[in-house]
Amino acid sequence: MHTDPHVSSSRPGQIVGNPGTLTRPAAMPLDAWPRVTCSSSNWVPGTSGESWLNRAVGGNDSGMNRMRAIVKKIENARAPDTVAAVADRTIGPLLGTRSARYVLGGVWLGHRVHPLLVTVPIGSWTSALLLDLTRNDADAARRLVGFGALTAVPSALTGWSDWTQANGSARRVGVAHAAANGVAIALFSGSYLARGRSRSVGTALAVAGAGALSIGGYLGGHLTYVQGVGVEPPTVGMPTA
Repeated sequence: MHTDPHVSSSRPGQIVGNPGTLTRPAAMPLDAWPRVTCSSSNWVPGTSGESWLNRAVGGNDSGMNRMRAIVKKIENARAPDTVAAVADRTIGPLLGTRSARYVLGGVWLGHRVHPLLVTVPIGSWTSALLLDLTRNDADAARRLVGFGALTAVPSALTGWSDWTQANGSARRVGVAHAAANGVAIALFSGSYLARGRSRSVGTALAVAGAGALSIGGYLGGHLTYVQGVGVEPPTVGMPTA
């Protein structure tokens, strides 16, 4: 793996400045990021040649291009702005305060809380689906689905608290991320209720919930790894850039 010496080490979402005066640049739109391609066995950013994904799987990266196009539409859409404005008026005063960000944002821990908490509902729901697919212990599967739905609530609260510090297109992607996860929580909650009457119906709802959760996870990864939301040390202040 080679590093281009001409590429600046400062990228969107990375920390700039001295400790104590950290700022986060505005998120860069997805289409502004350079593509990573390879022309030989070494991966070199910005060079021409066959895409590394094509080399890796022996196919084409049309699926990736479609996902990039979808995320770009979300970044440029205006509809999420309406939801964001409502969230600013309702969620902002509750989860965007200094005390809320201290607790939910992980200032007390020195680390973001949201990525820690999301593993609990994801793990619970995945375990339940494994029990469903192997036709094992229906009661345990139902308890896992219910536990995942309960723990998804504090996970969502920490995510919304982090969202109050996002800006630009990251706010729109954050709204879409929250919407997909909200659908997932609703489907898994419905799965829990349905399992009291029919495991098959409950399993079908859980599978649909897993699909929504995957979409939410993809958008959450984009927020973090592309737009840099939540990668800086948690603070109680608002971003200055």
